[in-house]
Amino acid sequence: MFTPDELAVLQPPTLILWGRSERLLPSASLEFFRRAVPAHVRIEEPDEFGHCPYLDRPRAVADRIAAFVDELR
Repeated sequence: MFTPDELAVLQPPTLILWGRSERLLPSASLEFFRRAVPAHVRIEEPDEFGHCPYLDRPRAVADRIAAFVDELR
């Protein structure tokens, strides 16, 4: 098992998609992530995404994930 210190040095590419149409979670949650996440984490706020874009717009989410992976190559 990894120790907390060993895990802390990992910097996996991470993309947070926080939809601008979010209506369930408070905006303070997004502000928390902006302050708390490490520099290697990217936060994007697509206009057309709400709370469950993987249900409402699965193709758009899949396309964004695929593009993110391509950007890492």
